[in-house]
Amino acid sequence: MDQHADQGPFSFHETAQFLRDRFPNSDDVEELLTRIEETIADAKGQMPRPNDVVALCNCHKPTIIAAIRRWFTEIRRNSAGDYERFARIIVSSGDSLITFNYDVSLEAQLKREGKWRLGDGYGFRIEGFEDHSPVRTLKLHGSVNWRFPVGSNGRPLIDSSEIAFLGFPGLSDPLYQRPIPDALGTMILPARCKQFFVETSLGPLHAQFWDGLWSQAAQALKQSTEVIICGYSLPDYDERAREMLLNENYSARIEICCGKDTDRIVEQMRNAGRNAHAAKETHFDGWLSQRLS
Repeated sequence: MDQHADQGPFSFHETAQFLRDRFPNSDDVEELLTRIEETIADAKGQMPRPNDVVALCNCHKPTIIAAIRRWFTEIRRNSAGDYERFARIIVSSGDSLITFNYDVSLEAQLKREGKWRLGDGYGFRIEGFEDHSPVRTLKLHGSVNWRFPVGSNGRPLIDSSEIAFLGFPGLSDPLYQRPIPDALGTMILPARCKQFFVETSLGPLHAQFWDGLWSQAAQALKQSTEVIICGYSLPDYDERAREMLLNENYSARIEICCGKDTDRIVEQMRNAGRNAHAAKETHFDGWLSQRLS
């Protein structure tokens, strides 16, 4: 954040310095975000709320989200050769990709291969785009290209530049009428306590949207004959994901490709009665090469 100039209302350097001062010794991003959420929660009953908590809610947390979006925009400039091979050769029509990644590079590659459509490829309908996507990408922690207008309780909106990156140049989301700031809610931040709704003066918003995505993911598991879990550590604090992967009613054969966490996850899956085994290659690039050999 220190390396970037201000962007609109977001002062990255100012927020970085605030976070250092307010949350010292929080170099791990999950720990930092957890401490931020706990600070906000602890102040809910205080009237008036402390000034630093007001600043955290209204200024610095939105700036963190803007910085995350900017970081993913930067890394998408890099080559995506593994994603390209995965989308072209491995993914087939009828597959569901359940992901906790905010990045959008994979969807762009799937679109190039004719396997993904914006009209319903995210698991919700976007008017004006072709639907019946051959592959669904269910992003259960959100996406950097989604925006919720303040006060809305419907689907996320996507601006034209992001739609162009996905492979639909010249087209626009009919509901995206004006620029939408980095409002909260479209990315479930990697804090230890995840909240799939946004508290507002109008009550909680977006719970129905998130429930719908998770319900589709659970249904996809039930209908699967093979499940690949790749690059995910299945941490204890991801309670909703653990409940789905360990306890949902599905019988697919499960292959685990999760680096150093592979054996631990295989054991947890087997303890839950799953037909799980470790992949021969436990990192994505190696797993992909092995599958393609």
